Amino acid sequence: MFRVVSFMSRLSQIILVVAAATWLMSSTASAQDPKLDYFRIGTGSPSGTYFPIGELLGGVISLPPGAAKCEPGGHCGVPGLIAVAQDSPGSIANVTEVASGRYGSALAQADVVHAAFYGKNSFAERGGHPDLRVIANLYTETLHLVVRKDAGIKSVGDLKGKRVSVDTLQSGTRRNALLVMDAFGIKTSDIELSEVNFEKASDLLVAGALDAFFLVTGYPARGIGDLANKDVIELVPISGKASETLRKQYPYFLTSTIPSEIYSGIGEVASLGIGAQWVVRSDHDEQKIYDITRALWHPTARETLDSGHPRAQSINVDTSLHGVTIPLHAGALRYYLESGVLE
Repeated sequence: MFRVVSFMSRLSQIILVVAAATWLMSSTASAQDPKLDYFRIGTGSPSGTYFPIGELLGGVISLPPGAAKCEPGGHCGVPGLIAVAQDSPGSIANVTEVASGRYGSALAQADVVHAAFYGKNSFAERGGHPDLRVIANLYTETLHLVVRKDAGIKSVGDLKGKRVSVDTLQSGTRRNALLVMDAFGIKTSDIELSEVNFEKASDLLVAGALDAFFLVTGYPARGIGDLANKDVIELVPISGKASETLRKQYPYFLTSTIPSEIYSGIGEVASLGIGAQWVVRSDHDEQKIYDITRALWHPTARETLDSGHPRAQSINVDTSLHGVTIPLHAGALRYYLESGVLE
């Protein structure tokens, strides 16, 4: 079921988008109003960061009939476009659904995008997706190692003998978690391995049935914040010599620090980061993706981005191409060339 994009201000636009999303669920909607163009954005768990970021992106690029156009008090979306944020299992599922055409676009970790395009890692057997293209790099996600307070885990090495979730097969978190554990000398045989999503892992941890879980997400993640507010968790740093070795071996890993008190009662935590990218298929209409890219980086988008999730404040055209290792969509490329971002 679709989750409707919420415009972060302007009640009239919210009403319009709710009405439009209702039409989207009707099999006859497109026939009744061919001017409307529905665009699905694959995200992630509603408790994570991708989903609220997807809602904000939808708010920026959508411009339903009757909404204020590109003028003071309005915004510069794509006329007739209705974008909806779709929750999903994570990055691997997202790029697969984009490649299949089920999602118009999606958010995904930079390493997953790279692997999908070139047919590596999780995509080696099933084949790559050379038709993937990037609209923009958005912001840096951070690898969270969340542990139960009474589990006695103060470092990655302390995971030996513990009950640990690395997320699901369809998530980008899983491979990153396995790489981190391997770098710190932890094999899957050294732990009681679980492969459950963030919501299930949180429930198990609170119930005392899980000791730790990994999650790649932009901070602050609402679900982790809820656990911190209950005073049941700590965050373990992912740093030191093993972390540096990992960064040299896999250049898409960045250094990232979770600031003190981002989560209640938890101090500053050093960790690893990965870029979050917005991807589409290569066969999307060039003008449409050009218009979406233009809307994303139009000055009027700043109000919407800054009014939502804190990570959206890091979405900036100056870093829009950082860590991009596959081709840009032709429409996005045209925008970056015309605007001078690329020469």
